[in-house]
Amino acid sequence: MDIDKILGEFSAADGDANAYFEALKRVANSLGYDHAIAAYAPKAGERKNAFLASTYSQEWMREQSQLEMNDVLRDPIVSHLSTRVDPIFWSKRNYDDVGLAAFYEHVKNKGLGSGIALAVRGVRGEMLSVGFSNSEQLSSDRNLPVEQMGALYLSATAMFNRFLDIEEQRKFEMQVETPKLTPRELECLRWSRSGKTSWEIAKILGISQATAIFHMKNAISKLGASNKTHAVIMAVELQLIS
Repeated sequence: MDIDKILGEFSAADGDANAYFEALKRVANSLGYDHAIAAYAPKAGERKNAFLASTYSQEWMREQSQLEMNDVLRDPIVSHLSTRVDPIFWSKRNYDDVGLAAFYEHVKNKGLGSGIALAVRGVRGEMLSVGFSNSEQLSSDRNLPVEQMGALYLSATAMFNRFLDIEEQRKFEMQVETPKLTPRELECLRWSRSGKTSWEIAKILGISQATAIFHMKNAISKLGASNKTHAVIMAVELQLIS
């Protein structure tokens, strides 16, 4: 698949994360791979707007999600992607080298016999990891490694840039739709987040309990929340309070 076709795949899927993954799958298939995986994190330690999709079985993905972090980091592919920017062409040898021969035999049955993977990082800590794999080792007369690397890197970069576009659009929409709360309403939400009751908030702010309840009700209404707890959660997500 040439550059124009790869870029065309992602341009046609503009605006939809799942459609981007479908485009990635088509690139993988064009290179002779059976499986594809993509994992995007907006920035370190943040889960909101994260994305994970793969062609592996749900059973396998669930099994991976239940592993301890130390076990995850022992995987030579994960270890490489967490510290390197160059792609990794991996196979049985990579697992043998770190004493995970038995684990390799297990993952091979899930469709991970050999493959290629890389990670793309942004200036604010964003990261997209993508990979292609087969249950068996590809024969050397298929696609040359440099062709695979170029196609994967181009796909990953195109996908990464579109995830950044999605994030920017979401931030813009949040700014446009963010309700305007008064300083007093925000104070009530902050103290409520700390576990204070309306009576305690009233004492802290030097107002009556009825006034504190009034401000909280206004905040709930402006945020379109169902109750006080919901309002606090929404205020945090909208970055109105911290």
